[in-house]
Amino acid sequence: MNTKCNPKIEESVAHLVASFHLREQDDECSVVTPFQYPDGSPITISLSEVADGEYILSDNGEAADFAYLGGASEGSIRERLGLIEKRFAVSTKGQEITVAASDDGLPSAIISLIGSIQDASYLVYRHPAPARRRNFKAKVEQFLASSSWPFEKDVLVISSPIPRKVNYVVQGVGARQLYLFTYEPPSHTQGDRQIDPILVTTRLLRDQDLIGKHNRIAVLVETGSSNEARERAHAAITLMQQWEVPNLISWDQKERLGELIAA
Repeated sequence: MNTKCNPKIEESVAHLVASFHLREQDDECSVVTPFQYPDGSPITISLSEVADGEYILSDNGEAADFAYLGGASEGSIRERLGLIEKRFAVSTKGQEITVAASDDGLPSAIISLIGSIQDASYLVYRHPAPARRRNFKAKVEQFLASSSWPFEKDVLVISSPIPRKVNYVVQGVGARQLYLFTYEPPSHTQGDRQIDPILVTTRLLRDQDLIGKHNRIAVLVETGSSNEARERAHAAITLMQQWEVPNLISWDQKERLGELIAA
């Protein structure tokens, strides 16, 4: 059956194009694509202009990291990246997938990079080894990225007398910003070195009126899966409540962050 291009097909293609969007943060530009990693998070490509009209596009090593955290061995990742280099004409030096392009070549470069990222990340299906434990900050960053909330990591918020940082500054609606701390209960063999910086920094931010009227403070707490982890998380939450730390949010209620960003 012969098929001619029609308005419905044109509309579908236009919809696909519109589903790409740009995310600009400081001096960095990223393309958030409608294509996804196997866990449903969006494939995002960063662009760096190295000369006038000349760019390096990169996955920032996320595809290889995803495959490794999903159980793929380092050897299988290296082997796959070698094949990807030949198939998609990209570079995989340092397990970061990159491709160079000029202004006119950006569309094809983006398509090549998307294919490369999908190919590498799909190693999780070919290697059913037990997935490695992903640290809490990696989970947080993936959640923020999948929610399309621009964020900065390890931001200096107090410079003197002792420099103090917040884990993330998340850009919300309009001028709204969220100063987000993370807390992950340590194991029974580790001392808790996370709680004191949170207590002190949040109090200094409030006492010195440093967060501004458009900003909010929150702590995202990993409650853990074991009874011991939950008990340690509960003890930390109780202590933070005593210090009047605002907006204590457990990981299973992470969607509440959207309320703070939009409020």
